[in-house]
Amino acid sequence: MPGDFSRKVARAAAVGGGRSYRSQTPRGWYALLLAICLVGITLVAYSRYERTQAPPVAAAKPKVPPTANSEWEVGVAVDVCHTVVDNALTETTAGFGTAYDSLGHGLVNIAPSRATVPADFEGNKANVASYLAVVDVGLSSKKLQLAGVPKTTKKSSSSTKTSSSTTTTSSTTTSTTTAASSTSSTSSSTTTTTTAPPPPPRVYTAGVTRCSGTPGVVKVETWSSPSAAHGVFVSPDKVTASKWHNGELITIAFVPSSTTSLPKPPVANKVAQFLASNPLGTLNTPTSSVPTSSVPTSSQPAGSTTSSTTPTSSSTTTTTAKSKKSKKS
Repeated sequence: MPGDFSRKVARAAAVGGGRSYRSQTPRGWYALLLAICLVGITLVAYSRYERTQAPPVAAAKPKVPPTANSEWEVGVAVDVCHTVVDNALTETTAGFGTAYDSLGHGLVNIAPSRATVPADFEGNKANVASYLAVVDVGLSSKKLQLAGVPKTTKKSSSSTKTSSSTTTTSSTTTSTTTAASSTSSTSSSTTTTTTAPPPPPRVYTAGVTRCSGTPGVVKVETWSSPSAAHGVFVSPDKVTASKWHNGELITIAFVPSSTTSLPKPPVANKVAQFLASNPLGTLNTPTSSVPTSSVPTSSQPAGSTTSSTTPTSSSTTTTTAKSKKSKKS
């Protein structure tokens, strides 16, 4: 009925818009808005603090040796057809900016502090590949490449002589005189130095290069220390990425495939002596000592006398001469 519906709408409007409802304040709504604003302001302030303050520095992890405070020694040898090649490793010193100092015959001193950038030779970066790159050795399972043998340079000298003559002529009304010509010569020498091109590298290819008629292969044997009785064969492709260890010995060889053992580097005894004197592998910084100056003292044998000669004045010499004349008269 339309009348009933009108009455229901009027009743609902009277209840919702009553005076008691209008007098109530929505405190919960305002409290919620205030809490949201406080949380937002707090988050903005914390974010600002995080941006202005430097993050805490993480604790430095200990470096893997060798470090700048380490000094190690290792031995390296190159064997070609059962013969140790002494000139297979080019000489290198720490003055070249590396950490490797060649002491001759395959004895290598490793000290990262001597390198231009020590970090390039510390920890896992002190590997066999970094050393082989310095000494011009290429190593893989298919090929062994060594630096070529340098040739001596030749010098040639040539000399050139030039001469010039000068003639002087004098004349008078009665006679003509021609003076003898004088000749002077000058010699110059020129020295020419001929620089030989770099020698070609020595390449030994597996299965192609032969050792006494037998095709050879590339092998690498390592020893953990000079006292190790037996070595371990390592793949040439893997040994380049392996890290050095203090006192380690490595022999790189191109030999027949039937070879079951390789010789230790000849410097094994010197590496053992280094380990005995420096077992921890710490850097030994040489201390400079200032020599004290001493005044040499003259030593004389017993019973000897020292005579000193003092020049006499001219007046004394004159008086002595006069006295001699008076005695003669």
